[in-house]
Amino acid sequence: MLEDIEIFCAIAKEGGFAKAARALQLSTSIVTRRLARLEKNLDVRLVHRTTRQVSLTEEGRLYFDEVSNILDALKASNKNVKSLSTEVAGTLKIGLPVSISHLYVTPHLHEFLAQYPNLKVHIINGNHLFDLLGNGFDLILHCGELPNSNYYYKKLGLWEKITCASPEYLKKYGIPKKPEDLSNHNCLDHAESFHGTWRFQELDKSKNIPVSGNVRVNSSLDLCNLAKSGLGMVYLPSFSVAEALKSGELVSVLDSYRPEALGLYLVYPSHKYLSYKTQVFIDFMANLLT
Repeated sequence: MLEDIEIFCAIAKEGGFAKAARALQLSTSIVTRRLARLEKNLDVRLVHRTTRQVSLTEEGRLYFDEVSNILDALKASNKNVKSLSTEVAGTLKIGLPVSISHLYVTPHLHEFLAQYPNLKVHIINGNHLFDLLGNGFDLILHCGELPNSNYYYKKLGLWEKITCASPEYLKKYGIPKKPEDLSNHNCLDHAESFHGTWRFQELDKSKNIPVSGNVRVNSSLDLCNLAKSGLGMVYLPSFSVAEALKSGELVSVLDSYRPEALGLYLVYPSHKYLSYKTQVFIDFMANLLT
């Protein structure tokens, strides 16, 4: 029906069927049939037809005044929506793990926004972010196995769980040679490690080793800082401790027992209608993390 209304408005503006047909790049017969269909649906005559001219009926003038404004608003809305998909503007909503947000994204976000001054960014930090995709978010960063879902993703790379401690701690308490030796160490665990075990790999077999310590925290960044202070051993994602390992503030141990590496994924609701603002942020993240 919307196409029929658009044709009626063209007839009213152009003052005739032939002129409306040329403006819309349609045949005159199609214009005539669709106007007739619109009048039938409305059960009212909108146009007076004579051999010399076309004029609107009283009902046609009233209808044109009302629907022409609606059509103009609809065209403006379509234009605005399309511009958001092709221009880097509007608001980008992102879900990020705390460590990656703090260590990688926010230190460089000013560079990204300097390139795209018309863009606003909203960031939510956390570890369980998939629910955000159903609540209007454009993309999330997920660390680990992907759950079964209809979402699309871009794999950025791999990460591992690394067991490490400060040089001072290892000098004082010794270096564990095998995972079972962790029973003799103060293991600072993540609060979400509900079973109190760390997973290791030996001879293609996975095993969970019980650990205990005097601190549990729900932040990898805090655990990393505690380990750097010499308080104990930690078991953290490689991206959380990369800088501390590089600087020598932490030393990795049990490297030959590391569990299988996991994926790092940018996940988004749709591939077909991916907006340009989302595409450029995906490129930004890929440059940071690969």
